[in-house]
Amino acid sequence: MELFPKSGRVVPELAREDLRELIVGDYRIVYRLDGELAVLLTVYRSSMLFPFRLFDE
Repeated sequence: MELFPKSGRVVPELAREDLRELIVGDYRIVYRLDGELAVLLTVYRSSMLFPFRLFDE
């Protein structure tokens, strides 16, 4: 993420270009692009429901 912040895919549940995720084993790492920075938002098991409440605007 540090070298290539745009390497993650767009989070399909939200379809926002600034919200990306990486799948690592059984976990989803969700982060927000802020310019060239990747800001970590949450890490959770992919078997769990997506935490929509964290992304309500």
